[in-house]
Amino acid sequence: GEALRIATGAPVPPAADAVVPVEQTTPVASDGTPGARGRDASGPLPERCLVHVVVPPGGSIRPAGSDVAAGAEIVPAGLAVAPAVVALAAGSG
Repeated sequence: GEALRIATGAPVPPAADAVVPVEQTTPVASDGTPGARGRDASGPLPERCLVHVVVPPGGSIRPAGSDVAAGAEIVPAGLAVAPAVVALAAGSG
């Protein structure tokens, strides 16, 4: 019965059970006027929000560290360091 804005990749609040992608929502102003569906999520918070999909519990939530297995080699020794390699290593902690 409640929703809040969360950025991609941000920690999910403990009581949250699912995440609805902004592209699957329509903001509704206090006067009932709907905004653009899938709008940029950086503007002011809408009074209400329409959700156009059913998201099951756990939907669109990835546990921390689920993209790389523990002990996985991220950057092999001897690989030339380029911007993409730096981003991969930094994103992997």
